[in-house]
Formats: sequence, structure tokens, C-alpha cells
Amino acid sequence: MSVMAADENDQFAIVELMGHRRFGAKVSEVERFGIKMMRAEIQVDPPIVQFVHPQSVYCLTVCTVEQARHANDRYALEQAVPMTIPGIAVFSIDDDENGCGAPGCRTGCDSCVME
Repeated sequence: MSVMAADENDQFAIVELMGHRRFGAKVSEVERFGIKMMRAEIQVDPPIVQFVHPQSVYCLTVCTVEQARHANDRYALEQAVPMTIPGIAVFSIDDDENGCGAPGCRTGCDSCVME
């Protein structure tokens, strides 16, 4: 099976950039800002589009769409884990069973400090 696209300007590749970035993308040549650039549609869900200056490309390895997606596996986010945050214990002054009964008692003693 050939990995070259029918249109050489639109194919899948593993892109390696200066700065140690590596990703699988559908790549094509476009003109932006008056210069030729590489349009990289990174194969994640949903796809991310980046425009890359050709001088920052270290290596371009032509591949299949499956290989491009596999190159991005290490960037996949894991499913979020639901967490339950324990509730904050709220005490009402009226609910204080051990208190002395005085309004505002916080210590439950005979010589409590009133607010």
C-alpha cells in the first residue's frame, strides 16, 4: 500500500520540529503572510490545525493515517476521574448538645466566652 497521497500537496506525515516537538498530521503546503508554510492538521479528536514555518521542520516522515494517529497516542488525555469532595461539617450553635446553653457558647463550659 502506497503512503503517498494522490495529491502530493496533501498527505499524512510524522512531523518533527526543532525544539523537540513530534506529532502525526495531515500536511499540505499553503501560503500565509506572503510565505509558503506547512499546514499541519494534527490527528487528535478534535483535530488541531497549526501553520509551521518550513525552516523549523527537522524531519518529515510520510506515513499512513493510522501511523499518524499512533504517533499522537502519547499526547492523549486520560479520561477524567470523578471525585467526591467530602462536605464541610457545619455546626449550628443551637445544635450544640454539650454546650452550656448560653447563646454563642463554643466551648461547652460554665465560663464560656460570648461573642
